[in-house]
Amino acid sequence: MSDARKEQLRTEMLAARDGIDPGRRLELAEAILERLYELPGFDGSGTVGLYWASGSEVLISDLAQRLSEQEQRRIFLPFVLNGELELTEWRPQDPVVTAEYGGMHPRFHRVVKLEEVDFLVVPGIAFDHRGRRLGSGTGHYDRLMARLDPRTVRVGVCFGSQVVDEVPSATADRGVNYLVTEEQVIACT
Repeated sequence: MSDARKEQLRTEMLAARDGIDPGRRLELAEAILERLYELPGFDGSGTVGLYWASGSEVLISDLAQRLSEQEQRRIFLPFVLNGELELTEWRPQDPVVTAEYGGMHPRFHRVVKLEEVDFLVVPGIAFDHRGRRLGSGTGHYDRLMARLDPRTVRVGVCFGSQVVDEVPSATADRGVNYLVTEEQVIACT
């Protein structure tokens, strides 16, 4: 499928996601975060890579706090270094700042080895049941996921309205093993 189709889908899905009432978006995000615990092995994993939500993405900062403070897990957040997405360990007392690419990232960062990550939770603009993901178009997460240890479980989180029949994909695009919405956990094929 063409880049034009990706852009069309990106525009449609961003408008749909942005159109969800902010209060409702918070309710849906809470349900998504609870569903993460339905993933095989998630409850006992020691390290989780997350993201700091921007715009109308699924807000997961409460999960980061809970996993770190209450469950004593190591949390990794992304940052851009020399044009590539890397992960750094984060603790709730660590500040996050606006990143040059428009999102948020930890103010202080040291690259961690990707084989340390048990689960990586990623945002997306659209997903399909096969695990294909449509991101913002920078390729940051695709290149990061390509470098992950094959044992790392890749999890997409989105609102149910962001799940489509087919996400256009190219050779460099990387998918997820599981997709979690407010209504279900999908084991991607």
